[in-house]
Amino acid sequence: MSDDLAKGDYVRATYQGRSVKAIVLLASPNGRSLIISWMATGDGMLGGHAGTMPILRDAGGYYYSLMEGEPVTLERIEAATP
Repeated sequence: MSDDLAKGDYVRATYQGRSVKAIVLLASPNGRSLIISWMATGDGMLGGHAGTMPILRDAGGYYYSLMEGEPVTLERIEAATP
C-alpha cells in the first residue's frame, strides 16, 4: 500500500504552528509535488499562503513549502474530520 497522497485526499496541514483541514487539489503521479487548498477561516492564511500552498516531498518522505522551503506536516484524514 502506498502512502502517496492523491488528488481529492483530505489532509490536516500544519505549517509554522498553525493547522488547517485541506484537500489535495493537484498531485503529481509520483506524489512528490502537491497543491493543497483550504477554506478561508479566520484570516484564511497559513504562513504567507492564502488558501492554497504548493508542496514538495523530499526523498526521505518529508514535505516542504515550495515557496519558503520550510517543513509542512500533512496527515491524511477523513472528509468528515473537524
